[in-house]
Amino acid sequence: MRRFTRIPIVLLAVMLLAGCAEEERQTADGEVMEAPTETAETAEADVIAAGRVSYEQYCQSCHGPEGAGDGPVAADLEAQPPDLRRLTLMHDGTFPRQAIVEMVDGTTQVAAHGTREMPVWGNIWSEDLEGNEIPPEVADQRIEELVAYLRSIQVEA
Repeated sequence: MRRFTRIPIVLLAVMLLAGCAEEERQTADGEVMEAPTETAETAEADVIAAGRVSYEQYCQSCHGPEGAGDGPVAADLEAQPPDLRRLTLMHDGTFPRQAIVEMVDGTTQVAAHGTREMPVWGNIWSEDLEGNEIPPEVADQRIEELVAYLRSIQVEA
């Protein structure tokens, strides 16, 4: 099963590498054209896509493929996982960004997530697979990607 969770990461890496390999474009008179700049919209889409990969790996088993709290493990839990699509609605129309960051990074302990030392998904936000410490800015980026994905799946009343 672990092999299948790496497939989205591999696909994302291939897509990113393909984008970096774009050849220089030249005008008819031989001048090199600047590569198109990334728009804020495409940058946000990339962040959301990376967040979705993390969500699928670490959250989907409890919160479900669409975030509705209906993952395959949910039935075995004492407390029903919340519908992550309704976070904004549950907070009077304001997306609770900081609260989510604190739940993911372990600042706020959520019983179902486990302790800070051993959350359900291991120390993925602070260590790599070999147990080496991940630089805080990388961990922060991963968390922000997940938060961006969660923001993107919010539903309206």
